[in-house]
Amino acid sequence: MSDFLNNLRRITDGVRQKEAADDAVKEQERLVKIEKQKMEAQAVIATIELKCEAAAYKKQTRAVIMQLNSPQDYDSSVRTGDGATLPYTALRGVIAPLVFDHIVQVLGIQPKITWNHDGVGISSWFEMSITW
Repeated sequence: MSDFLNNLRRITDGVRQKEAADDAVKEQERLVKIEKQKMEAQAVIATIELKCEAAAYKKQTRAVIMQLNSPQDYDSSVRTGDGATLPYTALRGVIAPLVFDHIVQVLGIQPKITWNHDGVGISSWFEMSITW
């Protein structure tokens, strides 16, 4: 075999090894990001009962559990506007589905995801809430 072909094979093998190492690093970063988001979801879950109790003491029958951010938490192509609700199937990412599932499975409550705004047209968002 010629030195030229051996050199080309060495280069090709080196590039493949570098790509494999890069892919492994990217996968590890992805897994770390997911774990971080799971911890963020657990932090939200830890506040649910306190938020509900605080609302009840204020004679309210609804507590906002979390504000959703697009596109991290939901599909931004859904309709917004007064009265708009977001179906579970439009949830994205890790945090919002985990919080929603916890509310349904552990607390036995169906949370609502509704569109809200600041009243002056500067910002709007979806929020997950519990009503009793």
